[in-house]
Order: sequence, then C-alpha cells, then structure tokens
Amino acid sequence: MKLFLVDLLGADGVSDAAADLAGYAEDQTEIEAGRPALVAFPTTTDQIQAIVKHANEVKIPITPRVYGTNLGGLTIPSEGGLVLDLTRMNRVIEVDTEDMVAVIEPGVSQRIMKDYLVERDIPLTLGYSLAPPDTSVFANALLGGLTNRSLKYGDQSESISGLEVVLADGSLV
Repeated sequence: MKLFLVDLLGADGVSDAAADLAGYAEDQTEIEAGRPALVAFPTTTDQIQAIVKHANEVKIPITPRVYGTNLGGLTIPSEGGLVLDLTRMNRVIEVDTEDMVAVIEPGVSQRIMKDYLVERDIPLTLGYSLAPPDTSVFANALLGGLTNRSLKYGDQSESISGLEVVLADGSLV
C-alpha cells in the first residue's frame, strides 16, 4: 500500500514513521488507541477515489480524519489500517451570497471559514461551533454541529444541502 500511496501522493503525501503515526492513534477520549500502519495526505477528490478503490481491493481499513478534535473515538484507526488525513483539502471552493451556500472541502476549519468570509468582506454569518476553532466545518456539521445559532436555526446538519461521497469501488456520487 505504501508504494501505491507514494506513487499517487509523492513522498511527502504519506508516512509510516512511528512518530507521525503516534499522533493519529487516538483522539480526545479515553477510548483505547489504535495503531495505523500508514497515514496519507490527499489533496484532491481523484486521489481519494484512487486510495479508497485500492484499499478496498487489498482489504485495508480506512479511517478519515481532519483535525483530531473528535470525541467518542470517531477517528481512532483500525489496527494496521490507513488514516486519511484530510487537512490538506482545506479550500473554500465557492460562496454564493445570494443563496447563502458555501462549497467547501472537508479540511476547512471553523477558523478558515471565518477568515475567508472576513477577508473578502462577505456579508454572511457563520455560527460559532461549540467545538474548537480548528474543527472541520464539514465533520462538525455531519455530527449535528451545535452552534451559537442552533436554538434559532437548528443544528448544522440541517444546513447540509449536498455531499460528494466516494464509494468503496472508487466511484463518486
């Protein structure tokens, strides 16, 4: 798997160094750590599709992870598995102010999104998550994401209008 990942992502896009892997073995819970064999840092959807397809073919479990601020053991990897670190996929693709829609990659944190809106003087309000600023907007929303605006507007999961999903065969839906 490592050679496949190095060919796909380059040498700086994959690691099996014990020091690197240790940081991916646990999250902010007391749940027992897992020991991944590899961590990969994709930057495109095409790369994720290729990785998922190959991992499925060679039967290596994948654990996606963004910032590791997760609770409940959601990002603890399977023993000998692959962690997909999605923090390098941190672009805001589009913000439509008229429809109040943002298209983002999974590594866009609360801080990145806020800074994006402020720097461009975009007149939209981002609800402040009850999670740290370096938490994925996407992952937080998938988990129900409560914000300072939730009582009035509902949790962030109610604001998701679409997702791109990579299936085990590498296809995108």
